[in-house]
Amino acid sequence: MRQKFSIEFRGWENKDGQACVLIHRRIPDGRHEPLPRMTWFRTRLQYFLTLHKKADILYGMKIFNLLHTKLVFLDIPLPDKEAVLRFVAEAFATRGIVKDADLLYEGIKEREETMSTGIGGGIGIPHAISGEAEAPAILILRLAQPLDFEALDRVPVDVIASLVVPENQTDLHLQILAALARLCQSPGFLQAVRDAGDPALLLEEFRRLEENIAFHS
Repeated sequence: MRQKFSIEFRGWENKDGQACVLIHRRIPDGRHEPLPRMTWFRTRLQYFLTLHKKADILYGMKIFNLLHTKLVFLDIPLPDKEAVLRFVAEAFATRGIVKDADLLYEGIKEREETMSTGIGGGIGIPHAISGEAEAPAILILRLAQPLDFEALDRVPVDVIASLVVPENQTDLHLQILAALARLCQSPGFLQAVRDAGDPALLLEEFRRLEENIAFHS
């Protein structure tokens, strides 16, 4: 007989200002235990999607509004996960989102060491806060070859959607992560990124996908 349990969430901001979510299950006898790996993955996604619906209703948040062709990179050959994180940090710095690429790299790497942001299906969403960022920014990266990202489903990653959020904006951080997670899980997202030949056309496809999500919500 399968044991019944309830899922509980707790959100908070850690000492470094990072948005954190703890998900566990409570068994009828009152004990708490970690969720099995894939159950945790599915539940975390559902939590992000719930946040997204709230954010979409209250704030009209659209990922498309945070994107720019200067932060879209297609078919970049990188050897491993560390190189991806370094590329992301340097790209944000080169485009003026932050000043110190090394500082941002350390922040992204620290977040990855807590738990991989490989959410499954070949997608990674490395993210961090930055005291240098004046506004949130998102980078889209299509890798030339899939690589091990320590993803929750162990599938190699070839699509990166990276996020930088200003310091002390935990609610905004969670809302954008929620909206980003929902976009990444929408039908057509992966195919759009993998088939794209031009950054501007890819962003237009993202706009269309988000409009479709809003229409069916």
